[in-house]
Amino acid sequence: MSQLSPISSIAAIAFAMLAATCASSDPGSSADAAAGAAGAGQYKAFAGCTRESAVPATQVGFAEPASYAPRCVRVSAGASLVIQASTMHPLQGMTDNGDTPNPIAEGEPSTGYLQDTTFTFPKAGSFGFFCNVHGSDTSKSGSMTGVVYVD
Repeated sequence: MSQLSPISSIAAIAFAMLAATCASSDPGSSADAAAGAAGAGQYKAFAGCTRESAVPATQVGFAEPASYAPRCVRVSAGASLVIQASTMHPLQGMTDNGDTPNPIAEGEPSTGYLQDTTFTFPKAGSFGFFCNVHGSDTSKSGSMTGVVYVD
């Protein structure tokens, strides 16, 4: 039987620890999926956002480098949210919200050059959104992604 070098042993232990950490802290866990099925919205921890970290807002702007500011927002049911645009960003809403459709429609190119867009959120839930150019629907924390939490 061959022995592992000390460096190989350390690397194997570090890899095992990393794998265990990622498996136990996945924001897309079955608990989050169950919350989504219960109407709380699937995007509970999308974009590095949580309901607790969301700030009350009436508008979302842009920050450098290529991100929404704020990207974790909270509004009351029936309220409107303005997505401000300083340049063209094709905004995409995520649709997996159970029976509550996302007011930011899937595939909707909703911001143009200096063209703000307003969305009204009639029902409670959590609604993910992202820029088709600088974000993605699988991003757990980065770039142009965000969540609107509606109370």
